[in-house]
Amino acid sequence: MRLAWMVLIAWLAALPALAQNILEAPAKPRELSHNDTRLLQGALALEGLYNGRLDGQWGAQSDRALAAYLQATNARAPARNMHLAALAAGFLGQVRKNGWAIVNEAELGMSYFLPLGTLERTGSSTNGTYRTANGDLQLSIKRDNLGEALVTHGQIQVRQTSNAGRQAYTVREGNRWITSADLPDGWRVYALSLRIGGEFSTSLLQWKAAHDKSAQLILASMTAGEQSVLKPERGAELQRMLRAFRAAEPGGAVRPAEPKSVVDASSRVRRIWTGIYINNTDLVTAADAIRACPRLELEDGTRVRALRTGPLRGLVMATSNRRSTSWMSLSAPDGGGGDQLVSMLSYKSLNPSLNLLVASQNRITEALNGAEANERFFIVRDAAHHPAGSPVLNKKGELIAILAQSKDRTGNNGERLAMSAKTLANSLDDAQILFADRANKRVPETTGSISLDTSAIVPLFCQSS
Repeated sequence: MRLAWMVLIAWLAALPALAQNILEAPAKPRELSHNDTRLLQGALALEGLYNGRLDGQWGAQSDRALAAYLQATNARAPARNMHLAALAAGFLGQVRKNGWAIVNEAELGMSYFLPLGTLERTGSSTNGTYRTANGDLQLSIKRDNLGEALVTHGQIQVRQTSNAGRQAYTVREGNRWITSADLPDGWRVYALSLRIGGEFSTSLLQWKAAHDKSAQLILASMTAGEQSVLKPERGAELQRMLRAFRAAEPGGAVRPAEPKSVVDASSRVRRIWTGIYINNTDLVTAADAIRACPRLELEDGTRVRALRTGPLRGLVMATSNRRSTSWMSLSAPDGGGGDQLVSMLSYKSLNPSLNLLVASQNRITEALNGAEANERFFIVRDAAHHPAGSPVLNKKGELIAILAQSKDRTGNNGERLAMSAKTLANSLDDAQILFADRANKRVPETTGSISLDTSAIVPLFCQSS
């Protein structure tokens, strides 16, 4: 036993040196995985240094952006792993702070990486706008015919021509049409029209100089179809660098290896579900996630087990030994019922190395009263891509309902039943489970924070054993 303890102590003592060796190694970004390359491209774009697409291909443009980053941070070339880790760590911090997330606009056939924590969406699923509170950054998206696309791009050219006769940059090739300009009133504008399914999907981004870096990342992320979230690939090289970087930080705690993650045994993962923390230990998810899984785990391998809370109409309360530092409030007003635009988030990938947190814009079409007193449900349209347990958010990013059905209510129209957050709160009250409520603050503020970003929404891995 004594020998075992001596070996363990020697191993822990060697960890800082091991971390330093990893960080001092020459950087080889061309050998990183596709997902990790996209993350670093996104990080360079948010630094205002990368003008290309998030295509996962590390080429000359990515090299130039990394060289500019080294110069801007007074780092000596050539790049080392510590530089890639610092770049990625700073980027991930900004992602959490401003609620950056992938938004898939299904009816337009487009997807974007957007700071949802700072934007509000208005309009319909085929003609909408994301904008900041003061309107100095806005993304308009719509379905166009050829004539309407001509008007959009033509107006930019006309506005730019008035700027001392300068011409707007424009390129049109095949099914792709781009126009960009710096306008005389201080606005910068970029329009992208892609022909998808016989019509054009037009994305028009307008911003003031203060949002140059955010705009750079949004532009780099614009693409047809869906895309994976920008996060380190589990078990890949960039995650190893980040762990070493955090261990080597001043005051950073060097810890033994984390519990074995479900990702390390990805062949045993049946499915990924979505969980929503409502306090620092308990979360709500689909009842099927518990019922159909021999073992349900968080990303770090911590087991998730059900709590007995009574019937929740397709949902279940669960808990784990891991404490969360953020959760979502159940006290937001639900908007009065039908005909309101909402957002939905869920983890939907069956590939555990990707962990795709995807977002969509949906519409509540109807409000229903349940069989029990104080029960309230909503009908959410076009929710076919989201499983039970997915959060339904209002325009402010507040949780107003949780999807309670994974199958269509009738036919094949994508309508799903969602339980209102207030109905869930009533059930939790009956079960004497604490939850976040701004009105009476039943959860002490010192143990975490009521969160409107995506950190309170987590993937749950269904293990086969």
